[in-house]
Amino acid sequence: MKENPRHNGHAKGRIRRAREIFGFDDRLLARPAAAAVTASFAPEAVKTKLHKEIREWLSPGAAA
Repeated sequence: MKENPRHNGHAKGRIRRAREIFGFDDRLLARPAAAAVTASFAPEAVKTKLHKEIREWLSPGAAA
């Protein structure tokens, strides 16, 4: 599955604004991301990979 850079940038912009305007941190931003993965129709292997990436994002020392 190819990423659509136009959609990707849109999501990144929304995340940036949520940080700036509302002061949301990574832990708070990860909650709807994880919920979206769980609710998606993606194959279980993809869901597992995405949940792992979200956990890694939240791990101490993970690259920002």
